[in-house]
Amino acid sequence: MTSEKVKVQQAQADTPAAAGPVPLSKNQQKKLLKAVKYQDKKKEKREREKAERQKLQEERRAEALARLAGMSEEEKLKWREEKAVRVGARKQTTQEKKARLEQALVKGQRLIVDLSFEDKMTDAELKSLCQQLAYCYSANARSSKPMHLIFTGVQGRMKECINKQCSGFDNWIATKSEATYLVHFKEETEQLVYLTADSENEIQELDPSKIYIVGGIVDRNRYKNLCAGKAEEEAAKDGIHKQLNAML
Repeated sequence: MTSEKVKVQQAQADTPAAAGPVPLSKNQQKKLLKAVKYQDKKKEKREREKAERQKLQEERRAEALARLAGMSEEEKLKWREEKAVRVGARKQTTQEKKARLEQALVKGQRLIVDLSFEDKMTDAELKSLCQQLAYCYSANARSSKPMHLIFTGVQGRMKECINKQCSGFDNWIATKSEATYLVHFKEETEQLVYLTADSENEIQELDPSKIYIVGGIVDRNRYKNLCAGKAEEEAAKDGIHKQLNAML
């Protein structure tokens, strides 16, 4: 028996059956095998990258020790003082960044990332979205005037993917909610503004009193007018007055 068949059989055995074993079709077996291979490669890549990082750290440590060994006591003292200054500067930068983000939670322009589209994305697209969310948070954290980021609809596959792909998501200085933005902001629905590139309307500047929304989806342009249609449907259904504005 080949190793590939063993993997497929093992994967089948690990899959719970509702009413007894159900044989997989050849096409399903191919897809399952492809998924198993992908996970194996992913694991190998993580292990390889971990080994490379450890090797690089050891090399840098060895280089630092070699430099120290060749220094006089006066040079060592100067090196340690300079290192302390660098560490202190990094610590101060981190503290200032944290303070700005915490202030944004109170007074910052509110921006919702609507994460309710998990059913319209493949696993690869979900992963790509999570990478973009991490980049978005990082860029906002570096800003001198960060926004108050609000992630709504964080549940199911979306929540699972975010926890895997976005390091330290639980510690992000932002608002995170499993609820939809309509539920989360049920007392301020009149302030909601869905930004979408599919709208003919445009805005030239942000209104601090408004709560802006962007759709959190990677779909390779499969779904035309998705966010605009959603906002229009919700406005008609719930009597909520939303403006549909072009993406800034």
